[in-house]
Amino acid sequence: MANRTVLIYPDPESDYWVAECPSLPVCVSQGKTRQEALLNIKEAIELHVECLRETDMTTRKVIIRAGESGFFIVTVPSLPGCISQGKTRQEAIENIREAIRVYIESLEEDGIPVPTDEYETVQATRLQPPEQ
Repeated sequence: MANRTVLIYPDPESDYWVAECPSLPVCVSQGKTRQEALLNIKEAIELHVECLRETDMTTRKVIIRAGESGFFIVTVPSLPGCISQGKTRQEAIENIREAIRVYIESLEEDGIPVPTDEYETVQATRLQPPEQ
């Protein structure tokens, strides 16, 4: 897991310590002691990152196309440069799942936000010109 900056400070309105992670604004926790707050925020970060990873890996839209070499080529529009291939469609899908996992882990380790997947899917059909 990537190292993250955590702020820990006493809550002026209670006897608790507050811990927050600026790079993950939704991760805030507290504890009766400084050490308990640190343990709680660590767990909150781990759970949040795991949820992000599961969501990102299960909901990414991909583009699959047949390559000139006979392999299936798969790209992930929301993750620039994330590309894989396989001899079969199923192998290509398995390979892109691994590529997505590694891509997201790499972003997290570098403290870079993981892009959201905001693409709309539209199916286009080629129509044959009417016969004359």
